[in-house]
Parts: sequence; structure tokens; C-alpha cells
Amino acid sequence: MDIFSHQKNINIRALSNIFTSTHTSYKYLFFQAILSFLDETHFKKTIYSFELLENKMLELAKNPVMLYKLYFGKDDSIAKKLHNPYEKINLMKYVPYRLIIPFLDQRLTKGLVSPTANNRIAELSAQEAEYRPIYKIIDKSITLYPEWVQYLQTNFTIIEAWAFWHWANYLQKKNPNTLGLINKLQRPFERPSLGKQTQYWRTILNKQSMRCIFTNHEITPSNLSLDHFLPWSFIGHDQLWNLIPMRQKDNASKGDNIPSMDKYLDQFIQAQKTGLEIAYSELGKDKWQATITDFATDFNMEFSDLVKPNTDVFTTQYKQLIMPLSTLAKNNGFDCDWVY
Repeated sequence: MDIFSHQKNINIRALSNIFTSTHTSYKYLFFQAILSFLDETHFKKTIYSFELLENKMLELAKNPVMLYKLYFGKDDSIAKKLHNPYEKINLMKYVPYRLIIPFLDQRLTKGLVSPTANNRIAELSAQEAEYRPIYKIIDKSITLYPEWVQYLQTNFTIIEAWAFWHWANYLQKKNPNTLGLINKLQRPFERPSLGKQTQYWRTILNKQSMRCIFTNHEITPSNLSLDHFLPWSFIGHDQLWNLIPMRQKDNASKGDNIPSMDKYLDQFIQAQKTGLEIAYSELGKDKWQATITDFATDFNMEFSDLVKPNTDVFTTQYKQLIMPLSTLAKNNGFDCDWVY
């Protein structure tokens, strides 16, 4: 089924064009805000104020901006608004009007300039026409048309994924060097667990206790927690080669900081070497290979070279992977050279 094919009373083709010529995050977030509210209210509420929609846009943008430090573009004021909520920035000045322009007769809106354009678009959105826009604009609020509510409800999963795909593409263009960007647009609770990785290190610690590379505190199976050496908010994955054991009570102290490479990188690599060797002896060849596949793939090394990784090649491969990422994180605004 083509969800963008013609349907009675609504212009689906116009919907497919709502993100064309978009230079800021506003349209993406505004449309996602509408979808989010419809989902939350089980498609029963159809009237939303500009203020409510703006607050939802900021909620959707909070993690990408504040946690993952993604760049939205030089003409975008979302980040500025999030960092200073009391600054007078009106995100609703244009987006509710501009989003529905593809649904309107271009002959009736051509040549208009704001605020004349906004007033005219609002008038047109409320008029009877062969094809209706998604909503009409009245008194700084939108009212979704029933035909569109039904259509969005019927095709919600597909429409949500389509909007998310456009949003991710926009951000990837603005952040070409950002790793795992798709993961950073998901809600935090959607992150996978570290159960398998924790079991790997618990197996190692059952054989041999270790000391934390940051605090020098003893780590045992009973106080084990895993830390992302390069923080998840930057790296965007849970590969085993980036995880290091810490005590549970110490883990929060590092936060999203990038550790000092001069102070900790050699210790980190040595802990990984020890872990690989002990895991091999405890897990057996087949289970060990299945567990440490990330090392072989990302380091471009044979399993046979990882059985006893106390070689210059292993250390060199590690540093060639970690050091550029550390520099990139610094350039992206992460605090570097953290020391416990």
C-alpha cells in the first residue's frame, strides 16, 4: 500500500512534501510533536495550542541537544531556547503556517510576506476546499481535521517512521562526524541492556579480582558495574571493547566526560588484555569467540591474535581506534581529560 497515494478529501502528496526546503529543525519537531500528542491521547484530542506544541518540541529536542550535543544548524534557535528557557524566542512564529503551505493553492499564497502570509495561511486553512490541510489555525492553536486524524491513526507506525527518517537525515547532514546518531534520537529507556557484557566481566572477576583503572578500588562480582570508557552519549553503542569494570558507587562520578588519555588509556588497554585472556580460559573457544566478536570486527584482527593479545599490534590497533574518537569528541563539545 502506498500511503502517499491519493485518498478522498485529503492531499497525501502534499504531506510527502512538508519537509522540502527545510533549513531548521522546526518542521521536523513540530510534526513529531503532533504525532506524539495524538499517540498519547489515543487520537481523541484534536486541538493543541501553540504553547503546548512548542513545549513538546523542546521536550523532543532536549536529549539530542543537552545530552548528545548535536548541532541543529546556525539558523536554529532550539539549543538557545533549551539553554535559556526564559529567553524570548518564539519558535511558533512561522512553523505552524509554513508546514501546511504544500496543502494550499500556491496561487493564493504566492508573494505574501509575514505577518500577512501567516494571516492569509490561517484563513485558507479554515476554508472549505477540495483538499484540506492537516489542521486549521485559529487563535494561536491548531485543530486537526477528522479526515487527517483518521488517516494518521490508520497509518501511524509508517508515518512516524517516515518522519523520524527525515529528522535523522537532517541531523546527520548537520552532524556528519557524529557516531551512532540514530541511537541518540531514541528515548533513553530504549537502550539495550548490558546483560551479556556484564556477564563477560563477571566471569573474569570470578577468576581474578581487578582494580578500577580510575579509582584503584577493588572490583568484585558483587560490586561490578560497567562504564563506557568513551561515553555512550558520544559513542552511541555498547561494544565490549569500550566497556570497563568499575564499582557501582564510583560509576556516576565519571559521567559523560572523556578520560585523560595520558593517564588512563594504557591501563584501560591492559585491563582489556587481561580480560580477553581470562575469558578465553574460562569460556572455551566457541563461546569466547561469540562473545568478543566486536574486538575481531572493529580491530580487524583474527581471533587467534586475540587469544594472547599482549602484542604491540593489539595496543597500536586500540590507540588508533580510541585516539581519533577522543579528539572528535572534544571537537563536538565533550569535556575531555577527565581525572578521578
